[in-house]
Amino acid sequence: MSLFDSLRFTRLIRLTFNTTSIDKLLQARIIFSRRGYSLYFTRGNKEAYEEDYSSDTAFLLTNAVRFIDKERIVRGAYFIEDTSLRIEALSESTDFPGMRVKEWFASTSFLELDEAIRKSGKRRSAIVKSDIALKLPNIFEPIFFHGETTGRVADTPPSFEQSAMYPWLSPMNFNGWFIPDGQIGIPKTLGEMEFEESMKYDFRAKSLSLLLDQYDRLNAAANISNNFVSNRSSNFRDSPQLELGLSKVPPIICVVGYKCSGKTTFAHIAQSVREIVHLEASTFFRNRISEEDLIITSEADTLRYMESAGYDAVARSMIEHIDSLSDRAIIITGFRTPEEILLLRKLYDNMIVVSVSADQRIRYERHIKRGRELDIDNYQRFKQNDVSHSLFGLVDVMDDVSDVSIGNDGTLQDYIRKVRDFVVNIDGAEMLPRPDVTRSEASRSLLALAEFDRPATCDEISAATDQGRLRIRKYNVNRALKSLPIFAHRVARKGQLLAYEKTDRTDAVIQLIEEAKEINRPSSRPG
Repeated sequence: MSLFDSLRFTRLIRLTFNTTSIDKLLQARIIFSRRGYSLYFTRGNKEAYEEDYSSDTAFLLTNAVRFIDKERIVRGAYFIEDTSLRIEALSESTDFPGMRVKEWFASTSFLELDEAIRKSGKRRSAIVKSDIALKLPNIFEPIFFHGETTGRVADTPPSFEQSAMYPWLSPMNFNGWFIPDGQIGIPKTLGEMEFEESMKYDFRAKSLSLLLDQYDRLNAAANISNNFVSNRSSNFRDSPQLELGLSKVPPIICVVGYKCSGKTTFAHIAQSVREIVHLEASTFFRNRISEEDLIITSEADTLRYMESAGYDAVARSMIEHIDSLSDRAIIITGFRTPEEILLLRKLYDNMIVVSVSADQRIRYERHIKRGRELDIDNYQRFKQNDVSHSLFGLVDVMDDVSDVSIGNDGTLQDYIRKVRDFVVNIDGAEMLPRPDVTRSEASRSLLALAEFDRPATCDEISAATDQGRLRIRKYNVNRALKSLPIFAHRVARKGQLLAYEKTDRTDAVIQLIEEAKEINRPSSRPG
């Protein structure tokens, strides 16, 4: 089954994670969103897990499921997860500390564990395991999924700081003591890895991935055409409608920005605050080219495809999926063209555009730290990637077409605070027309150029900017429009004054500039 089949489903089985751990919930939500799914949550009951640890994990999870069903804690499909640990030097026929890992870790120091392993004279190998029980309505027995990671206990105690964004990557749990096998280069503990790097080694990510594979199959079955389904004589009822608890339609938040500015991090922070579905535009793009049996290997290939398919092609692919999530708040990342934003602006009144920016050097340092795209291995290539990104048209005007601008040049903690403040207050935020004073010289020059149906000189464009406010000097008009060749075509003819004319993409960006709003007062903009 294709990774992107989930995007074709119009009917989705509502799935709830029953857990007492907010860290586990956040991790699961992020992993689900990467596959195009949202995840519901019910706070777990510790009584469900207060069972005999002498039995195996399947027995423990089965009894927990029985308790949840008996108490009617969750209705519909749900799953629970249990983590266990085997330290080889301290284990015999049964794992130690096994399913008691949380209690054991709370009462054990690294030095105590290190001394116990040394005294045993055995190796430092360990296995961390994650077991999931999926309970479906009308099926008595749960379905189990198992993921595990082999590795070893580190030789020294952790000295790194907890991830502010991904709290399970921490020196304060066993992830900070555990070095997974299979790493290339200097080995790291699981806790000190970057999020993307950790996905390859994380035991819980493995079990969640297996669960998602099954969830894909279940949703595929739920979307089978009625032509291929026969009915028995039964009394079925539709599921109850979800109660939103919100007085307004949940927002669709579109986050735009350059590489490593913090777009995906924005989505992950937001998901730690409230239930939000994260849709990544690149997922829908890959789905399109897969269906069309195309091979795209470069930014230039992508741009050529958009020129032929339409600059809003990816957004068009997302509409049906967005409509199916009308009762949920949505974050969209990865858009590159103004046409994509404009299409959704026209369709959804609850659309909010957020631009995220950071200094280029800071973004490059983040890119190197993530270590994902090995071909962009120096600053010059990173800058060239920015140039390639700008050819799609959106990033150079993102602050002028956005409703909110957030700066991400500071610490991660500062960024988390800004995003959380925005997400917490977004439902009650008032949308006001954007005052002209917030528009840049580039956007004002484009608005002036749009008044001409012919090539206009910089003097003429400058004069058109003088509408009850300070005129933009012709030299600044030239500088501004020269930086936006996608929207302003430079006309230089011998014996004539330098002029600019509209392109076939100018109207889209003009509409976006004119429709941009402000959240509350302009002075309250985050960042």
